[in-house]
Amino acid sequence: MVPKLKEQIENKSLLNHGTWAYYGNPKKVSEIYLFWTSVDTDKVGANKQIPVIISTADGKFYISSSTTARKQKSSAYKPYIAIAPTDKGNSSQYKPYIAGNEPFNTLEDAYKAYADVVKNDYPNYKDTLPQ
Repeated sequence: MVPKLKEQIENKSLLNHGTWAYYGNPKKVSEIYLFWTSVDTDKVGANKQIPVIISTADGKFYISSSTTARKQKSSAYKPYIAIAPTDKGNSSQYKPYIAGNEPFNTLEDAYKAYADVVKNDYPNYKDTLPQ
């Protein structure tokens, strides 16, 4: 993780747990979004269905799922397992993940719903929930 970014993440932040991915077009603020999961994607591997919280630029949070994918930045970096495979140049690709899903106005409410989804639908990942 970029050291400058890591310095700005508070100790209690969910971003210090699991895996997160920040996507979007910096020129279109309305199309910036963040995926977070309590799951360590490198440990579960590629092609696994995982639960996610998606934070959108309008301040809403959604519970969804994604399939992990192996990514390889370049020969200078080791391959890694990512959340939400992305299509190059498609900054609004999160929309299918949230279509028809209930929006939450606070991260606290979204996390409670996420924890319920993990416990009920992804029992193999229940130990990944931050305490």
